[in-house]
Amino acid sequence: MEHPQPLVYYIMQVELILIAAGVSALIATVTSQWRKSKALEQAVKSMLKHNIVKAHQCSKESGCTTLYMRDSVHDMATEYYALKGNSFVKELVDEIDSLPQCTSRPIKKDCCDE
Repeated sequence: MEHPQPLVYYIMQVELILIAAGVSALIATVTSQWRKSKALEQAVKSMLKHNIVKAHQCSKESGCTTLYMRDSVHDMATEYYALKGNSFVKELVDEIDSLPQCTSRPIKKDCCDE
């Protein structure tokens, strides 16, 4: 005749099952949050790139750039590079840096407002 397992054995099994379920739920939550974080990171990188491209187009159309725009583009580029952005933006920043600073003629307002 088989002896029944002690109650402690069953309690330990239940505890292990609950711990495994908790760990599984924690892993699912962390994975979901990581995916959301990566999606937000990609969205921010895309917006930074778009704004840098727009500033480049605006500056090229005007033939000059303001100190504010140049500083703003450098700030955006720094964050873009931190998000592992590509070198395409570096070329645009270099082109903006090569333009003269606007003195008498302001940048066309309509090209920067979109």
